[in-house]
Amino acid sequence: MLTIALLITVDLISKKRGYGSDRTERATGLEIWEHCKESVWALFLPVFMLVGMRFGVFTSTEAGAIAVIYALIVGSFVYKRLSRDHFWPVLIESVEATASVMFIVCSAMAFGSYLTWEGIPIAVTNMLTENIHSPWILLMVINIFLLIVGFFFEGGAAMVLLAPILIPAVKAQGIDLVHFGIVMSVNLTIAGFTPPVGTMMFIVLAITKTKMEEYIKECWPFFVALTTVLMLITYIPWLVLIIPRLFM
Repeated sequence: MLTIALLITVDLISKKRGYGSDRTERATGLEIWEHCKESVWALFLPVFMLVGMRFGVFTSTEAGAIAVIYALIVGSFVYKRLSRDHFWPVLIESVEATASVMFIVCSAMAFGSYLTWEGIPIAVTNMLTENIHSPWILLMVINIFLLIVGFFFEGGAAMVLLAPILIPAVKAQGIDLVHFGIVMSVNLTIAGFTPPVGTMMFIVLAITKTKMEEYIKECWPFFVALTTVLMLITYIPWLVLIIPRLFM
């Protein structure tokens, strides 16, 4: 659903701005097959990482290192597009991108620690849960609350901080925890793309050398698309639960 929403957004923006297409004819079956064969090693990377994490071969943190090793091997020996001359520029660019992002993450974590010290998240959450008795209204308020929190918190920190506080209220309202877990994950994923402290936003800015003002101007259609999907999975639970219920 997220993919479809983003595809539609890109299509609408492209048509409105008259970007056009790279080719006028549809790819033939042979062309598709040839490109699939050429890209299979690259496409296998996310599958390899997800399967490895799912079955406990390595942690999500270790998966980053595994991805680097995999990219080096495939890029050097399969596609043969990486050489020794690329190593130093890649290393410098990685250090610069990581350093800029880590400054932001540290600032976000410090701000989150201050709010926690003041007891603000707990106070706000208690206020919400004590005064709302409808599961649908509770979900709406939690979504709005998390979207606002996402503007100022790093997503991982917000998840660790707020999930244990919100889950008792969610259970009391009879909301399926798998449903709530997906809703919260999507919500805080959106937070990673939103200013002023979106971690993924700063990664994009560092890699593309784009100014934040330009990013903010261009990101809103995508924010609307992602939020629309969030609302759909919030209020149509079977969209989230159909697969777990089939297999569990």
